[in-house]
Amino acid sequence: MDDIAQPPPAPYLTLPGEPPIPWTHWLQSFETFILAVGLTDVSTAHKKALLLHCLGAEGQRVLGTLEIGHSDYDTAVELLTAHFAAPQSALLLHFQFRQRQQLPGESVQQYVANLRGLASTCKFGALPDEMILDQFIEHTNNAKLRETLLLEPDDLSLSQAITIALQIESAAACASALTKQQTITDHPAPSPMPP
Repeated sequence: MDDIAQPPPAPYLTLPGEPPIPWTHWLQSFETFILAVGLTDVSTAHKKALLLHCLGAEGQRVLGTLEIGHSDYDTAVELLTAHFAAPQSALLLHFQFRQRQQLPGESVQQYVANLRGLASTCKFGALPDEMILDQFIEHTNNAKLRETLLLEPDDLSLSQAITIALQIESAAACASALTKQQTITDHPAPSPMPP
């Protein structure tokens, strides 16, 4: 396994402007890279050099403006986190969660994963699955699924709802494929006319 080369994450910020991905997501990728290549026990100077290399030109410039003198890896991460990951209002995060609807073509699994990501920043306490379930039922783009879930008992869990949704999604895909196949069988392409 040691002979597998792991590429570093894409540079965080190469040009001035808005970073392409949130800082916390990029930092998690960077730290996963450090772990994957076995560099967790290297010196903080070595880690900081890797961080600088992966930040990109504009990211390096930003860190340079935030540092007073030289800092170690942990301090550099703290400075960058304070700069790029400013805390957001809980009300704003809740609003964004409540506005999230299932997009056309978005699968059940993709939609639930996106709701989980949004809920993770909302500090719902012990209720994230209930909140995700409510949002999922209310904003699914499949009316049949919504009706089916609303007929379930009150103790319906999120995992049960996902199982039902996946079954309905799979059945709809099979029915669509059968309909297309039946249409082709019922209406074969016309034969070319002889000359």
